[in-house]
Amino acid sequence: MNPRDQAFQQFLQRVWRDDVRPLLASSHPQTRAAAARGVAKAGAAFGLLLDGALRLRGKPFTRALTTFGGQIGAMLPDAFDWSWFGAAPRESREQVAERLVHQAASLELAEACALLGVSIDAGDDDLRRAWHEAAARWHPDRATNEQERDEFHLRFVALQAAYERVRAARASKLQ
Repeated sequence: MNPRDQAFQQFLQRVWRDDVRPLLASSHPQTRAAAARGVAKAGAAFGLLLDGALRLRGKPFTRALTTFGGQIGAMLPDAFDWSWFGAAPRESREQVAERLVHQAASLELAEACALLGVSIDAGDDDLRRAWHEAAARWHPDRATNEQERDEFHLRFVALQAAYERVRAARASKLQ
């Protein structure tokens, strides 16, 4: 993974953890319960297989893996998952986009530059070229499906806010 993608991934994960996940978790408790049940069933099946293979009559693996699977399943919806974002109500998606723009606009200059893949002392042409490359790559119209479109939209607005942050910092230095 190149440094720009790595910086962007770290930024998105931080925004997901701090802004998106709390918003979506409260609106999707049924998803959490369904994931817990599904992974618990899978754990139970694997535990039964182990107990049968080892000829354990108390079925300790079945009990342990059912419990463990339920706990892991309940945490899965908290993972970085764009399908949750796409399934959220429109108002929630708009709130997330606003938070993302706010977070990107308040980035440290070095982190905003890292998102765009330029150094702090890069020239205006390099900055503009990096913005155009990022915009061409992450424009929502380039997405192949709706879920991808949601992800591309958030990436695009974050990059745009980071670009404006860098430009504003440069403009203030010139004055």
